[in-house]
Amino acid sequence: MASRSDVQVLSRAVQILTSVRWLLRDARLYNAPSMKDPLGGGRMTESRSALEVLNHHDEAMVAKDIDSVLSDFAEDAVILGPDGPIKGKEAIREFFAGFAQLLTPEFIAAFEITRQGAAGDVAYQTWKSGTAVPLGTDTLVVRDGLITTMTFAAYMPS
Repeated sequence: MASRSDVQVLSRAVQILTSVRWLLRDARLYNAPSMKDPLGGGRMTESRSALEVLNHHDEAMVAKDIDSVLSDFAEDAVILGPDGPIKGKEAIREFFAGFAQLLTPEFIAAFEITRQGAAGDVAYQTWKSGTAVPLGTDTLVVRDGLITTMTFAAYMPS
């Protein structure tokens, strides 16, 4: 039987996924600009797309390369997660250094991205890692090739 905190985490993950779904739907409906044209006025930039940043983030996490993970974040970036906001690169470094300790060889071997997509400057993915994490989700907002806001939630049964 799931504990109350497990149910709360799963409920929050479902809320986040629902929000992402509506955000992406709205971006398509309102023709949100892409990273190739972030202002929607024909000005082009060489910045990485939100999906490119997300894929680099995943690769850096699997490699446990915290400096490479941090290279994806703006100085004033914020991560919104189950334990509250994490603000600024130094706090984000601490968060990912701690999270990297959980990435055992078994966790990495079982890691699977189950869905991934992007619309404009927003990218999201759902993922799992065997029975350790049957549901995880990340959503990134990317500006000028850097993550400004990230949401993270994972259901980890005990």
